[in-house]
Amino acid sequence: MLIGVISDTHGVFSPEIREFLSPVDQLWHAGDFGGGLEFADSIAAFKPLMAVHGNCDGQDIRRVYPEYRCFECEGRKILLKHIGGRPGHYDLKALALIDRYRPDIFVCGHSHILLVQNDKSSNLLHINPGACGNQGWHIERTALRFRIDNGEILKDMAEALGVSSAFLSAVENGKKKMPEGWIEKLKSIYSFTAEQAEELQAAVIDTNDAVELNLQNATPGNRALAISFAREFDSLDDETSKKIFEILKRRKGD
Repeated sequence: MLIGVISDTHGVFSPEIREFLSPVDQLWHAGDFGGGLEFADSIAAFKPLMAVHGNCDGQDIRRVYPEYRCFECEGRKILLKHIGGRPGHYDLKALALIDRYRPDIFVCGHSHILLVQNDKSSNLLHINPGACGNQGWHIERTALRFRIDNGEILKDMAEALGVSSAFLSAVENGKKKMPEGWIEKLKSIYSFTAEQAEELQAAVIDTNDAVELNLQNATPGNRALAISFAREFDSLDDETSKKIFEILKRRKGD
């Protein structure tokens, strides 16, 4: 499940933020909606919403959205509160709630400062998405997206693969190439079926900007074909590309 996290909209939910959040399955708002209940309702109509009120929200919003929420998502316990502080400097009310509920993920806002940190002392992932509205002293408007699948968040998979969360995120977003051997490693860790491994391999190929061919054991004819195709690739028109693709599909039996 892809999660979007925002806070401190203060009456502004801009087209740019909406576009960034358009792929998410669920949206979490850490308070200070601003703009009244009608504005909050417009965000709730955009995506399924889990939210709390903030210190700047009026009674209309407070009657609908509580001070804090503790809920489960994909097998993970989530604590959501507007004023929370940060690891080592938690707000006293937030700290009491953390001690009470022992969440896996704690989400807060209020500071207008983007912060994602693994809090080992409380055994949780701390998330503050910053502010995506215009009101406040922040310079950049920010929002977050992250994924929870099969009870795992990004840092869990990163630890299993022996890499940093930042590196794994870069791979997921296509900014870095998937390291060699990862498909087999993922297949082993998560007990992928052959079909699932094939789908992953296809997805990796589809997102690559470059494709490498191993011609070491290729026949002379196939070697010449690969080289000629590579030379002519950029000049192929759509009709020719379509014909080649249809030939390959028929050969595969699709």
